[in-house]
Amino acid sequence: MKPLVEASQRSGIGLSIEPHVHGVLESVDAVHELVSKVPGLRITLDLAHFTALGYRQDEIETLVPHAGHVHLRQARQGALQAKMEQGTINFPSLFSALRDVGYDDWLSIEVVHQAYMDTLYDDVLTETVKMRDAFRAWSR
Repeated sequence: MKPLVEASQRSGIGLSIEPHVHGVLESVDAVHELVSKVPGLRITLDLAHFTALGYRQDEIETLVPHAGHVHLRQARQGALQAKMEQGTINFPSLFSALRDVGYDDWLSIEVVHQAYMDTLYDDVLTETVKMRDAFRAWSR
């Protein structure tokens, strides 16, 4: 990863990796270990992956300083994606944590409709609007 980070920095291109359910980086500790060994490596932070695996939000938010990109969707333990009202992620807390570390880049709403991990049953448009509205309510 070090050569990739160095090449991205020389060319002015952002590089981030996404810790993911069923991936090499399924634990908060593993992510911390990797970013400590690869200076400049950023992560694409999606709390849903860690939430689905049972991590508490305060544990996951320790990764916020390493965020190079952020994906937003609701989740709960055992469910990679949930309707906004049925999930456990506290988005105002996440938004505040991002602000507090000076994150000022893009936030991507990533509600999906696919067979992977039983994410077929949410109305993508409705959940996208709910997330947009949650951010707008926080940012006022």
